[in-house]
Amino acid sequence: MQRGSVPHHCGQRPGQKKAFTPEEVKRVVKMLVKRGNIRDRALFCLAIKFMLRSEDLVSLRVGQVAYRSGGIRDTFTVAQRKTGANVTAMLDPPTCQAVADYLVVSGKGPDDFLFTAQGRTTAISTRQYRKLVKSWAASIGIRNLEDYAGHSTRRTRPVFLYRLGVPLGSISWGLGHGSLLATIVYLGITQEEVIADFRRHSLWGAADAVPLDQSPDVLWALKAQIDRALGVDAGKVPRVLRPQVGRVATNFRRHSLWG
Repeated sequence: MQRGSVPHHCGQRPGQKKAFTPEEVKRVVKMLVKRGNIRDRALFCLAIKFMLRSEDLVSLRVGQVAYRSGGIRDTFTVAQRKTGANVTAMLDPPTCQAVADYLVVSGKGPDDFLFTAQGRTTAISTRQYRKLVKSWAASIGIRNLEDYAGHSTRRTRPVFLYRLGVPLGSISWGLGHGSLLATIVYLGITQEEVIADFRRHSLWGAADAVPLDQSPDVLWALKAQIDRALGVDAGKVPRVLRPQVGRVATNFRRHSLWG
């Protein structure tokens, strides 16, 4: 970095950005509907439901999410810019309706960017999207805006699904992660939570029947043991643990943030 230059993250709090709670999601949607902000309603709903990174979200084109006949695709695939791997969207009716309402008033064609600034044909930037996320948070009374950015909308649904007990493999697949370890880190799952989960469920009928080592390396040691037993490279998702697409779709569609 050149002397005197300012890093793009200057002024932001380091670390993971907070996810919106289910109640906050409903409040943001209600606020956008009340204000008649059709574009932001579609953008927010799609961001929450699809779980894309900001750069992939703002790069979407109309033809990727809508048929030429005008209907909205409830399932479609996007190649991630960061990894090159494909990730599949599975949209619910409220999200499809929000996008459909926006396309009706926007008059966009299949090759147009889906989300643009007013009066422009270029896609909104990730910086603009970050400001939008902060403005949505501020509009519902959230004060620590430095804790919110583009990743807040990406993290919201995975955190919600994890707390409901949806299998980690399904969540990892939905995020487009190449490893379960990446998903564990992304969700902010602590070693204490892992230990608590392991102690809570016992094959012996008693939670404390088999003591579990509480050393700082317990999670990584357990993972290494599983990797060796399955004969897989460290960090990769074993084939036997990869969820079937049908099962993932069932898990994702069973739980809704819209109530």
